[in-house]
Order: sequence, then structure tokens, then C-alpha cells
Amino acid sequence: MLLAKKLSDMTEEERTAHELKKEEEKAKKQALQEEKTRQFVAFTDLLNDLYLERGIEPNFPMMMSQAKRYIETYGYTYPSMTFTMKYMVAKGVNIFGYEQGSILNLLPYYHNEAKNYYEQTVAIKKGFKNFKPKDESRTVVYKQKKRRKLLHIDFD
Repeated sequence: MLLAKKLSDMTEEERTAHELKKEEEKAKKQALQEEKTRQFVAFTDLLNDLYLERGIEPNFPMMMSQAKRYIETYGYTYPSMTFTMKYMVAKGVNIFGYEQGSILNLLPYYHNEAKNYYEQTVAIKKGFKNFKPKDESRTVVYKQKKRRKLLHIDFD
């Protein structure tokens, strides 16, 4: 079993490599935290916009409690909840139809539907990405029907 060397026992190269590795790990953690923050802000901005469009003051403590419960119970993420809310709005779901609770009440009922929709759109986009049209051109000739000549009959 290899044991990590003490910092004092390391050569200059090993110390430098160790410090670079620590800095890389720190940068990765910071980037991950920034991404999570960006996703959270996008989610809360969407909720805020939906409420303010209706002229309603959002109840963020209750909504964040619901969101936290969905994350812990169902394993949802902020991006998946954001997409589901956008899906519900695009589909025309009356998200403000309930007097009690928040617009997140219906989220678990539409989450799988929105997920399936997203997966289908990704598959379609991939299909179009790989699509290569053929450079064939074809000429189609239609036969025109012969018209009969009309006879003019004069009754005078």
C-alpha cells in the first residue's frame, strides 16, 4: 500500500505537481458551484417572471421548500424543474389554477412527460444532424389529358 509522502519529503517537482493538482481540484469545485448557482438562479428567475406576469407576489420560502423536497424525494434537479415549468407553460397548463400552494404543485405530475418530450426532441435533433440529403434530381413528366373540342351549335 502506497502512502502519501509528507510535503517535506517531496522533491521540488513533486511539490509543484501536488500544488497544481490541488489548484485544479479547487478550480473544478468552484466551477461546479458556479454552475449550480447559475442553475438555481435560472429556476428562481423563471418562477419570479411567471408570478410577476400575473401580478402576484411570489412566496419564495414556500416554493423553495417544495423544490428542496422534490430534489430530496424524487431526485429532481433545478434544470429539470426549470424545463418542466417551461414545458407546462408551453403546453398551456393552468399553473395558477389552485388557490393554495404554489405553481410547483403540479410539477411532479408533468415531470416525466416533460422528460420524455425532451428526450424525443434530442433524438429528433440528432437524427437531423446525421441526415444527409441525396443530390439526385428527378424530372417528373405528367401526361396532359386531351381536351375535346367543343362544337358550337347555332340554333338560329
